[in-house]
Amino acid sequence: MDTVQYAYQYLIEVSKESTFATIFKTSTTSDTLRSMGGHTKGESYYWRVQATQFCSPGPWSEYGILPANVTDVKEEEIPTEYSISQNYPNHSTRLQN
Repeated sequence: MDTVQYAYQYLIEVSKESTFATIFKTSTTSDTLRSMGGHTKGESYYWRVQATQFCSPGPWSEYGILPANVTDVKEEEIPTEYSISQNYPNHSTRLQN
């Protein structure tokens, strides 16, 4: 996303429709980078940005398309058993007579 001169914030809209009739998610940021989650793998999403300047919001950008192959993070299984065991002597343990 390119910076707009005198813009102090950007409104980002994400939709499943290119007409933006229904908004899936909105976010505001003062940066030109934004990470947004919650997308469903296999579905395409459209996004657009509107810069807000001193007096009023500017026009909406042309829409972009987020790819349908959103990567997901594999959740690791939570351990069900724990144990504590001795590991001495080691270099930090001093044995005394």
